[in-house]
Amino acid sequence: MWAESRKGFHVVVFDVARRLVAKPCRIGNADELHGLCEEMQPTVIAIDAPGGWSTAKSRRAERELARAGIRSFCTPSRERAAQVLNFYGWMFNGEAAYAAAAQVCPHFDGGADVAGCTMEVFPNATAHRLRGPQPKGVSKVRWRRASVARGRSR
Repeated sequence: MWAESRKGFHVVVFDVARRLVAKPCRIGNADELHGLCEEMQPTVIAIDAPGGWSTAKSRRAERELARAGIRSFCTPSRERAAQVLNFYGWMFNGEAAYAAAAQVCPHFDGGADVAGCTMEVFPNATAHRLRGPQPKGVSKVRWRRASVARGRSR
């Protein structure tokens, strides 16, 4: 799920075999997201937005992705993000998505099993896992959409 305030939430639903359950859709706000989560009763909810604010220049997951050659945005502190809302507004919308989703599936706490949890997802890392590295000359958007459409391991 992508969290961008002006666009609402983009939702993609896979089954346990990573097959697309329904056509990707857009919902307008966190209340609608909560309703969808209640209706679908998902095993896992993955949100493309930070699951928490940073207390340093970047979060550990962002640094680990960078070491693996996968780019991501560095998450600022909540206070810093509030100073630059025109860029970081999507992170605040993500915060609302976590609050709505956590009413159905609690936030992942780092345990061994993600079942029944809401967790952060990194689309570039997910597409990389589903399809392998992004080929040179293929746009990021096209590559990601192909990853979602196939929704299966390479």
